[in-house]
Amino acid sequence: MLSALEKLTIFNNPLEEVVLSETHFANLSSLTFVDMGETFLTIWVPPFHLDELRASTCKLNGQFPKWLKTQKNLTWLELSNSKIQGVLPKWFHNFLSFLDAGENNLSGEVPTQIVPELQILRLRNNKLKGSIPHQLCSLSKLKILDLGHNYLTGTIPNCLSNLTTMKTVLEDYNYPPVANKIDLNNIKEILHGIELEYTSNLGLLVNIDLSCNKLVGSIPDGITNLSYLLSLNISYNQLSGQIPRNIGGLKSVISLDLSRNKLSGSIPTSLGAITSLESLDLSYNNLSGEIPTGSQLQTFNDPSIYAGNPYLCGDPLPKKCGSGGRQPRQPRRRQRGQA
Repeated sequence: MLSALEKLTIFNNPLEEVVLSETHFANLSSLTFVDMGETFLTIWVPPFHLDELRASTCKLNGQFPKWLKTQKNLTWLELSNSKIQGVLPKWFHNFLSFLDAGENNLSGEVPTQIVPELQILRLRNNKLKGSIPHQLCSLSKLKILDLGHNYLTGTIPNCLSNLTTMKTVLEDYNYPPVANKIDLNNIKEILHGIELEYTSNLGLLVNIDLSCNKLVGSIPDGITNLSYLLSLNISYNQLSGQIPRNIGGLKSVISLDLSRNKLSGSIPTSLGAITSLESLDLSYNNLSGEIPTGSQLQTFNDPSIYAGNPYLCGDPLPKKCGSGGRQPRQPRRRQRGQA
């Protein structure tokens, strides 16, 4: 009778090996969906071929499960917070659309052998090193790229402007069947600085999070072409140079966090033209000059948005600019031999 079972949900059960073992799955050849979050589970060689595996907070306590290599129909793989360690494997199948291995102890580099059908790549809060691979730029269907809280170095690839979904009207985009047949519950992303769970609105979520790494260089101009990006967080890095003048090209962005970097120069006036902007953080950089008075920026009355930029002036900061809108002078460096 159980041989016809197609969906199995056993999450939040402290099952041990004596209770749940390979024997219990031996005849479940029709199984296509397993949800076993927060379940203690041993490794087995399953007789079925899953479309979805949701094993977030499952205590795997080891390397990436090798038996997943046999799951050639897998489109949804959720293994966040499962105490997985080691490197990400290179054998992900080409039709995988969702990969969440965040909140683990994964090491090594972000794989360069990228699954072309990926819509969501979430590797947040691991121990990944190396640079952001340019191969990510070929993921034309990618909607969420979350590599935050790792040890990534190098620059942000300018070719991220090639992420088609992030610069295309989402309502007109033809997503693969996975977006229709999979229940989009309990997807956690960081937006407005808060971890949120997205349900039916996931189809409208477009997010890049590269925060809390060791990225250097400037913010690439190409990233401002992602006109349907809703959230961009590149805070807590070592980025330098100026904010791109055409930052206003992010015309759909709701949350923009550039804080805790080494950005310099003035705040582009085009930033004030982003009417969708609801959350902004430019604090603790080296920005200078007058804060633009664009219509949208006037809605931000919290001075902490600009804190840690001693050469900024204008509302909402207590420091006002000089007459005629002149910026406060930065102290000259004393030349050698000068008293």
